[in-house]
Amino acid sequence: MSRRLLRFGRSVVIHIMRIAVLSAAFALTVACGGKSSAPAAPTPPAQPAGSSSSASFDPRAAVQAGPSAVTINVTEDGRPLGGVDVNAWVQQSGFGYSYWWARGRASTDASGQFQFNNLAAGSKVYVQAWRSGLVQQCASPVVLIGGDTANTVMDAQLVSESKVSASSSSVPPDRPGFRSIFGTLVETVDDRTKRSITNGVVDYEPTMDFTGAETRSDAEGRFLLCGIPDNETVYINAWLGRRYGYVKVTPDMAMPIEIVLPL
Repeated sequence: MSRRLLRFGRSVVIHIMRIAVLSAAFALTVACGGKSSAPAAPTPPAQPAGSSSSASFDPRAAVQAGPSAVTINVTEDGRPLGGVDVNAWVQQSGFGYSYWWARGRASTDASGQFQFNNLAAGSKVYVQAWRSGLVQQCASPVVLIGGDTANTVMDAQLVSESKVSASSSSVPPDRPGFRSIFGTLVETVDDRTKRSITNGVVDYEPTMDFTGAETRSDAEGRFLLCGIPDNETVYINAWLGRRYGYVKVTPDMAMPIEIVLPL
């Protein structure tokens, strides 16, 4: 099974877990009188808000085209990386789609670049890059396509899984408007004992199953993700094998955070 398909399955499980937690919390408040590798082909997007009938809805017809473009520039240690899988999530008003789903699979050329074309004004564009053995530890900033946007170049720096670090000195300084999120990945041994988890996957997804940044926990369970927007509440997900966990991180939440995976 492909790594992207596994990731999709993980995201669905995490999404179900969130729904279960929220449902349980809602039931409790009511009872108490309170208030409340190679990726798989992407699945079609959901029906956009405001459309009249799901039976007549053609998702590809909802993809708006425009004259703008976003170029992703992929490097490792400053060297361009050709043949790297890249994708973009394009968020229009009330409707979002994967570039792979709409335009087909994409990878960088010999100069480490790929251009996402035909983007409509008003779209928000998230980009990602991945290759087996490498991770994008710092998310690339979202691009807002304006009416006069011709081509915006975004950098995606990949790092070897064997070299990834939880030290802030190992990543570029945070740009204005962005922050790093760091903490530990653990499992509960008993009521009073926790044990660190090594080589667990930790990621930030600006939208479900679209990875903006990804890393691995070190020998002490520590992890660090960077390029996370300052003013957004985000979910930081973690998994190892079939075990999943997440933490909802608000803009004012103190670091470090702790993600617990069930045994």
